[in-house]
Formats: sequence, structure tokens, C-alpha cells
Amino acid sequence: SNFYTKVSSPILSEIKLHFTGGIKINKLFPKNLPDVFEGSSITIFGKFDKTGSSKIILEGKVNGKTEKFNYQVKFVENTDNDFIAPLWAARNVGYLLDQIRMNGESKEVVDEIVQLAKKYGIITPYTSYLILEDEEINISTRRLAPENRIFTGRFYDEDEFKSRSKEEYSNLNKKSGRSGVVSSNEVQSLRGAKNLADQNQGSSRMAYYDKSKVKRDLSQQTKNIGGRAFYQNGNEWVDLYVQTNKSQTAKRIQFAGKSYFDLLNKHPEVSQYLSLGKNVRFIHKNKLYEIYE
Repeated sequence: SNFYTKVSSPILSEIKLHFTGGIKINKLFPKNLPDVFEGSSITIFGKFDKTGSSKIILEGKVNGKTEKFNYQVKFVENTDNDFIAPLWAARNVGYLLDQIRMNGESKEVVDEIVQLAKKYGIITPYTSYLILEDEEINISTRRLAPENRIFTGRFYDEDEFKSRSKEEYSNLNKKSGRSGVVSSNEVQSLRGAKNLADQNQGSSRMAYYDKSKVKRDLSQQTKNIGGRAFYQNGNEWVDLYVQTNKSQTAKRIQFAGKSYFDLLNKHPEVSQYLSLGKNVRFIHKNKLYEIYE
């Protein structure tokens, strides 16, 4: 069949990428590049340390013979493609969760998952448990002001949600059974994320009741704007970056008031944040703003 013909003979195998020009590329995903078959393609995500020109050398075997293909490229800052960083982060988180599945938990891996998941809004049954724990610790040790939290304080029964999330997280260690298969499939989907919807693995299990006993969906209360995550807590949207604010007092601006439009005129780029609603806390140019009704 045509399918067998395609998959039996890759047009490029044993693929390797090399980068020259003094630009360091790291955290490439997928880690192991698959063979390329006729009509197929590979999407690769990675981080570069600085802008500039570089040569990419694509090496692989064609009909058993090693071939090299050279491409001259420029690495530039591009804010028009805000979806790229969250997709890279999703693949990274998937890879790290898979490391926990195979090798067990370590503080270094957990810390990196929490940092990436919070920054890019990768909310799953597994990451939500780690974020909850991290936030509770930071609040109890006064490293995080309660008004800047993104997860805790929203639940009618926080212990119930945390217990449920903890059980989901523990499923990562199961090698068999339905829950083990589900967690494995979801982690692999994160590792191979192709669009932003792939970030929300397990979203059907992220329901909870808020303080007013209204049913909510935690996976739907996150938005990625300008490459960073905003979280809805009650009627307020909170920029993750406010958690880096240690002592700065927020500049409070009433929604649709004179100062509100003055802010828009002076910094039109903040309109993307203000479009979230009438109650928004965000950082812009190292200043903390609070929009309120």
C-alpha cells in the first residue's frame, strides 16, 4: 500500500542538527529527532541565547549515505509569534513530567516545571498540584503576598481540590491500569504539543467550585497574552509577573476613568491586558498597576 511504502523507507534518517556562529541553542524538543518520511515534517522548538546570524547544518542518512544540508539563518526577537514560547514550554513540561514518570521526583525538576507552567499557563491535573503546593509554601513563608496569588484562595473546598490533584499527580508513577495509561498519554501529548490546545491536557478533570459555590473550570481561567500567563481568580485577572513584585505598591486606576484612558494613550500596548476585563493586576515597564471597577 502507499502507506507502507511511505513508512518503510524514510527519506532522511538518523537526523542531527548542528548550529554554528557563536549562538548557543539549548533545550531542543523533541530530544531525539525522528526519521522523516515522504509527505511528513518535523517541528522543532528550542531556545537561543542571543540574536544574530548562524548556520544550521542538517545531517542525516539518505539511502544509507550520510548527507549534510546547510542553511544560513538569522535568529531575531519576534513578538509577532507569541504562540511559539508556550508551545516550547509545553513540550519542555511534558519532557520533565516524563522524567518524573521514569526516574522519580527531584526538587530541580519540580522547580522547573512550576516555573514554566506558571509562566506560560500550562495548567493540567499534574502541574496544578505542584503550583498549589509551591504557592502555599511561598505565602506561609511570606515570600508571596496573598493578593498576588494565582491559585490558592479561590476554592470553596481547597482541600478537596488539592487532594484530587495530588492523586492525579501520583498517577504519573503508575505503570499500568487506566489512570497510568491516561497520565502517560497526556504527558506524551504535552511532549509533542503542536498547538496551544495541547497545553490543556486533562482539562475535563479541572472542574471545581469557587467561594460562591459556582462551578468553574480551572483550565479555562488562564490566558496567555504577550508570552505570559494571566490567571482569573474571582472577578480579577492577575498577571503572573505580579508575583515577582516584592514591595511595590500598586498604582490603582479605576476602570474607564480619566487615568484609565491616560494610561492607554501613554502606553497603548497595555490594551491587550485591559481587554481581559474591569479588574486586572499587571506589571508594565516594572510598575504594578491595578485596574478596578
